[in-house]
Amino acid sequence: DIDIRRKTHGDVSRRDIMCLVTSCASADRRKVKKHIEPSGEIIDYMPSRAGRMDMRIENTEITTVVSDFDGTLIKKGAHVPSQRFYAVVEELLRRGIGFVAASGRQYPNLKLILGDVADKIGFIAENGALVVWKGEVLHKCTVQRSLGEELLEDLKRQPEAELLVSGEKTSYILDTNPEYIYLLEHQVKNVITVLKDFSQIEEDMLKISIYYPNGIPREAELFFREKYGSRLLVLESGNGWLDFMPPESGKGNALKVLSEKMGFDLSKTVAFGDSENDISMLQTAAVSFAMSTASEQVKSSAHMVCDCVEEVLENALEKEQKERIETALKVLRDYIYSLSRQAGESEEYAKQLWQRMEKSGGVLQELAYYHDYGKFLCRYQVEGYTLADILVWQVDHFKAYMDRPLEMNRYHQERLLLSAFDIMLKMEENPAPYVAKMQSETGTDFVGKFKEY
Repeated sequence: DIDIRRKTHGDVSRRDIMCLVTSCASADRRKVKKHIEPSGEIIDYMPSRAGRMDMRIENTEITTVVSDFDGTLIKKGAHVPSQRFYAVVEELLRRGIGFVAASGRQYPNLKLILGDVADKIGFIAENGALVVWKGEVLHKCTVQRSLGEELLEDLKRQPEAELLVSGEKTSYILDTNPEYIYLLEHQVKNVITVLKDFSQIEEDMLKISIYYPNGIPREAELFFREKYGSRLLVLESGNGWLDFMPPESGKGNALKVLSEKMGFDLSKTVAFGDSENDISMLQTAAVSFAMSTASEQVKSSAHMVCDCVEEVLENALEKEQKERIETALKVLRDYIYSLSRQAGESEEYAKQLWQRMEKSGGVLQELAYYHDYGKFLCRYQVEGYTLADILVWQVDHFKAYMDRPLEMNRYHQERLLLSAFDIMLKMEENPAPYVAKMQSETGTDFVGKFKEY
């Protein structure tokens, strides 16, 4: 067996951290795509010494993204986010950046919306009355029963409005309006329980809401704020919803609870929102964006204004990707120069070899993997041949070197390695001569060499 290993470079660790776009087979590989593509186009091997490059927004390192849904990720008239959103969340998680869904919606509804990623992220549901991380309930706030009953009696007197009481796993509504029931169950897609009277609720009430299809009347809002504002948190949630919650709830407090329990740093969070119920969250995060459709009150509570959450995150991810690629390419270039010196080759040789290597995405991924693990990935092939095939052929072809003393043998390990990369690059341009040589000389197996193939 031939064991050709790279020499150890002090700070190189064995872990998957960097990535390289496989489409970099041409000189313009550094061009950043407009949107983050599925991970099928990403190679998970780049040299560890390049280090982790952090996603940054406004010069702030970001490790956790928090976003409202309705009016922020779910635009007016829609019931779910765009497909673009799901691609961005997957990319955030792939890079080790946490995501928290923060909404006035119930937890089961948010979990349904998030689909496959639901068990990988955090939830601030019911405007902060319920906090969940990866399926585990971490915190919840409840409305005092007598206070809730008093509020519900007042809310029932409101004309042309519908009521809702939030439990941990269901929303309670009255059997009075079939259109409202249809809206919640089939359009909003809430898990609902239809009752004759709210006195039938046996569990704790997390939140009480009133829905005005034509918008919240100013007089009604002032009345409820004046009567209940000292005992409950009264917040507009957008789209005609007015919410009543325990004073200790709210998205801002919920974000603090989640940070403390899960150990992420609030100074490295970015938040997005559009309504009054998002203000405390926007003020808690290190960096915050209000949507351009938000009121001036909400905009003044945020650091910046944006039109699209996905665009902000994509730009940050693409900038980080570009920096990671540039850093990783520098590490690989230095590695080739180091191998060349150890092999007794000139700097000009190293320069010309690297200029050819950096134009081949396949060869670069093989070099990156070898840099970290001291062995070939063998994912990239030319005419069915991998670097390992080339190396075996070389060892047989140059076996005279392998019979020399140990010190001389070590001297040629780097030369054999560089030669293997060099030959693969030549095969990319003109494979026929090398295929013919490897098929006519011993030491390499290939399809058709033995009868059983």
